This record gives sequence, structure tokens and C-alpha cells, in this order.
Amino acid sequence: MRQYVLSALLLATLAVTSLAFGQASSGSGEGSAPQRQGPHQGGPPTSTPEAQLDRMSQQLNLTDDQKAQIKPILEDQDKQLQTLRQDTSIAPEDRRAQFQQVRDNTLKKIRPILNADQQKKFDEEMAQRRAGQRGWNRSQPSQ
Repeated sequence: MRQYVLSALLLATLAVTSLAFGQASSGSGEGSAPQRQGPHQGGPPTSTPEAQLDRMSQQLNLTDDQKAQIKPILEDQDKQLQTLRQDTSIAPEDRRAQFQQVRDNTLKKIRPILNADQQKKFDEEMAQRRAGQRGWNRSQPSQ
């Protein structure tokens, strides 16, 4: 019984600490560079549009024309996600839903730019991402 109470207390402490860390890291200090964080405050930094494009280019063998078309899409996604991160008036559940909507819209814009073979690889990568494995929007490329 004592172990159960101690475990519950430890979990509660971790939860409170996580919440406090998330709130502290969501503010941006004056004069400092903005922190690029994932959708979960305090999470791992997201990658830049350029890094995402590089990983996509390597995995899908994108042409220069495709890169030129995809780069502004990824940059627009990045701006939208940054705006969502900075908007403290949005409830966490709503924020997650909006993050997902921005990502889904980005994928819908990118897919038609790809040829049939690239689309197949792209779809496989997205299925892995949905299954919880690393994808192009992660800080490290998938394997």
C-alpha cells in the first residue's frame, strides 16, 4: 500500500513539474531568439523547413523544380505553426487540432507535386508517421 501511495505521489509530482516546465518554456524573453518547440510545449525542437526539405529530397529524390515548389509550402507551414505556438489564448486541445490541420493541409499541397513513385514512398512515410515513428517533421530523419 505504501509503495502504491509513493508511486502515485511521484507521478503527480512529475505531472506538475511537466506542466510548470511547459508554461515556463512557452514564454519568450525579450532579445532572445525564439525557441523552436514541437506542438507539446517543452518538447523537442522542430526542424526547419530547409531541414525538412533536405530529408524529403534525400528520401524521395526530388528534382530541383519539385524542391522549388515544396519549399514555400514548408515555409508557410512553419509560419502557421509558429503563430499557433505563440497564441496563448488557444486551449491545448484546440491547439493540437489546429497543428494537425496545418500539417494535413501541407501534406495535401505537397503530394500532387510528386510523381507516382514518390507519392508511394511519401504515403508510406506518412503511414509510419501516423504509427508513431519518426517522419520528416521530426528532428532526426526516419530510418
